[in-house]
Amino acid sequence: LYYGSLVLNDEDDLFAGFNASSSTRFVTAVAIGVPGGNFPATTFGDFYDAGTQAYTCNSCSRPRWGDYSGTARDPSNPKDVWTVQQIGAIANTGIRGGDWGTAMDRVTLSPPTVTSVTPNHAPERAQCVNTVTVRGTEFPTSGTTVRFGSVDATNVNVIGPEELTAEAPPQPRGTVDVTVTTPNGTSPITNADKFTYDADTSAPTASASVSPSPNAAGWNNSSPATVDISAGDGSCGSGIQEITYSATGAQPIGTTHVSGGSAAVPITVDGVTTVTFTATDNAGNTSAPQTSTVRLDTAAPTITILRPTAGTYLFHQPVTASYACADATSGVASCVGTVPNGSPIDTSTFGSHTFTVNAADVASNPATKSVTYTVAYRICLLYDPSRPIRGGNSTVPIRLRICDVNGANLSSPGITLTPSRIVGPTTVPFTTPFRYDAQLGGYIVNVSTRGLANGSYNLQFTISGADTTTHVAPFTLR
Repeated sequence: LYYGSLVLNDEDDLFAGFNASSSTRFVTAVAIGVPGGNFPATTFGDFYDAGTQAYTCNSCSRPRWGDYSGTARDPSNPKDVWTVQQIGAIANTGIRGGDWGTAMDRVTLSPPTVTSVTPNHAPERAQCVNTVTVRGTEFPTSGTTVRFGSVDATNVNVIGPEELTAEAPPQPRGTVDVTVTTPNGTSPITNADKFTYDADTSAPTASASVSPSPNAAGWNNSSPATVDISAGDGSCGSGIQEITYSATGAQPIGTTHVSGGSAAVPITVDGVTTVTFTATDNAGNTSAPQTSTVRLDTAAPTITILRPTAGTYLFHQPVTASYACADATSGVASCVGTVPNGSPIDTSTFGSHTFTVNAADVASNPATKSVTYTVAYRICLLYDPSRPIRGGNSTVPIRLRICDVNGANLSSPGITLTPSRIVGPTTVPFTTPFRYDAQLGGYIVNVSTRGLANGSYNLQFTISGADTTTHVAPFTLR
């Protein structure tokens, strides 16, 4: 420490300005203020302007330092002083080695004062940033804090000895004092430091949506259908305290409170459920009740097919379709069969047919039901099957035609009939083919009764082409 200067202010506070350096510090300007009559054993100085380079005087016979050091009262405020010191500085052009610079500082032991707060009000419990400008005196750049009532402000920025900015902390409605604290004390409370938190009288807003989104008819078909409630309180409101909801209808829910600005209400019961909800902010304001209606149907419609049935229909047999669809919750949106209800089904082609009804309800649940039926020839017998034939060692002539449902003869040489077996009291294979008889306009085959016991029999046979039915020609032996 060296080359110092001393002065007393009007209140006998002692101030000193001097230089300091060390093996790790270039020559630096230091200022100290000590309250009068209370000199401590140790006092920490304000290293207010740090040196940046060592000083070297190449034209001197020996290095020298300390051309000036001065400390004097501030004429406009005798409580404060100004001090001027030399510091080691970066060399200027034309001077070899180190150079020196001049550092000046204002030193005070006066506590701060607050003369104005702008703006001087904000919404209560505001969630937005409210930056306030505080003007006064004695605001040092370090060690300065600001309080709004008993709550610390944030982001304090000292612009100069007479101005700073700070963010007002959220607080309930009412008026508080804005105070500034520095190492020299806390600003006294005056009418100039008042700050008012205005009452929040605006109600929050609340809205809801259903997830997943319902179809165009307003129905959901997957469970759960969730009512997502959200609330807001504006950019500078007091914030959402809670959401309250209840539900009536298919899934009743009692009054439920959820803290914060969002709530999810899962609906899992089929039917129509109405959710009523409100939002309350931290100032006690409550939004008007809102409703969200969930229409949920997770069950597919039912299908009943009366005609056709699973069985065999004769070629050209008139059969009209008869079916119905039903849905107990959302209702039937569509019910479509292979042919319209009441229209003829296909019996104009032989073989297997599938009749299908597709349905959908208003909630878009699909359903399908099918019936398989067969179309076959009618067998027109050219004998009386109820008249018994003498058995033993005789022959039974089986004469027949193949026809449509009305008995129209469809027999032709190009269609063959192939027997497979005789079924009755005695079952035996029989593979002698029918032959076509043009004069008969039909088919004939002779069946030997040898080895057959008396009783009723069926000769089983198939017909070439698409008809897949096994037909029978009955006869009786006595």
